[in-house]
Amino acid sequence: MSTTVISIEESNLITLEEAKRQLRILHSREDAYISSLIPVVTQMVEESIDRTILGKQLRFSSLRNEPYFLGNYKIDSVDSVKLFLEGELVATTEDFLLNGQVLYLTGSTEYNSIEVEFTILTDYPVIPVSFKHAALILLADLFKNRQETILGKSYSSTNAVIRLLRPYTKYISI
Repeated sequence: MSTTVISIEESNLITLEEAKRQLRILHSREDAYISSLIPVVTQMVEESIDRTILGKQLRFSSLRNEPYFLGNYKIDSVDSVKLFLEGELVATTEDFLLNGQVLYLTGSTEYNSIEVEFTILTDYPVIPVSFKHAALILLADLFKNRQETILGKSYSSTNAVIRLLRPYTKYISI
């Protein structure tokens, strides 16, 4: 069963200008590479603390398999539901019920795959400054260490990033 969730709206903790200032780069030759790192470090920070930092618009795609679990997100709204039959769009529908994170279709259109665009809420209405600093440190580390690693040298996250993100990390207690 094929199910995917992808981000269709870029939301990042830092801008290209902030990243270049952190790296002390004045030219534009590295802009494409730096820009490619920005969403990576945003995702790394979110995964480090296991929380959604920035609200996003996501796209969920699946073969027919009701009900549809859209993911472990705080869903703000369902923006569109598209139904496909053999790869062709057959309907855009508003005949659905959203119960928490589960989507149920209430219409009777024949389809074999679905695409749902939805918006999720952030866990942080105000982004802590430590998140930006953690992202900038990670970006600098990824930028500096983009070449192959030397044999015998291992990569580990910097202690500064761990200290910046520790207060926001979800821990599982047993």
